Amino acid sequence: MRAFLLLAFLSLAPQFAHAYSNETSAASVRLQGYRPSYVVFGKPEQKLQLSLKAQVIQNAGFYVAYTQIMFWELFKKKSAPFADINFNPEAFYRFRLGSVEDKEEIRWIDIGYEHESNGRDGADSRSWDRAFILFSAESLIGKKDTRLQWSVKAWVPIDRDDTNRDIYRYRGLWEANATVIDLFGPFFDRNDLTLRFYGGGKSGLDPLKGGQELTFRFNKWPDRKALPMLVLQAFNGYGDGLAFYNQKRVGLRAGFGF
Repeated sequence: MRAFLLLAFLSLAPQFAHAYSNETSAASVRLQGYRPSYVVFGKPEQKLQLSLKAQVIQNAGFYVAYTQIMFWELFKKKSAPFADINFNPEAFYRFRLGSVEDKEEIRWIDIGYEHESNGRDGADSRSWDRAFILFSAESLIGKKDTRLQWSVKAWVPIDRDDTNRDIYRYRGLWEANATVIDLFGPFFDRNDLTLRFYGGGKSGLDPLKGGQELTFRFNKWPDRKALPMLVLQAFNGYGDGLAFYNQKRVGLRAGFGF
């Protein structure tokens, strides 16, 4: 399955290369946002996340996606090394539920496969593969323009390195996200508040033994066309990064996102 993911991304490489060889011409495969992309500063170290997806076949629900998370000890003397870099390619098929014209509620299901590793070898290697199913929905709530987007993801570990055979005890067998969009509309141009949490423990299901992450993003610039959003993020629990997946960590960070 790893070979399939590699082939999927290699099939897109010529399209990406074409897009960057001439910046005035449109790419035939359009990159889209996937998970939030940001750079935040704080403790225990700086964190950068980049996440994109692309629809491989026009008018079809087949996607490939790539997320990279970097934990950077930027202010450490001398070398300022990366404490950990997590690579997460995936491929999935998206099934839309309901009518496309229905703007009141949007629902979809993703069924796919993903690989996650830190690119190291030997005793420092961390890697696992998962087959997953993800249900997502977004709908209007309460006042005008406030929306709730939520998702539940469950997976089956397919392969794990010997160095992280017990990773499901810290990263769980499921994950849930809840995002309230434009909750503070009168005060910001754009804003969203996201709670992300996942299970852990011997069963991989206990929400108190996994991790919890709260992220608030907002934008309030004199020029409403300015793109960067301010990002505040707090993390508690296990699985913050693969290198230290079984260590209890508390993170407080702030920075910029898109």
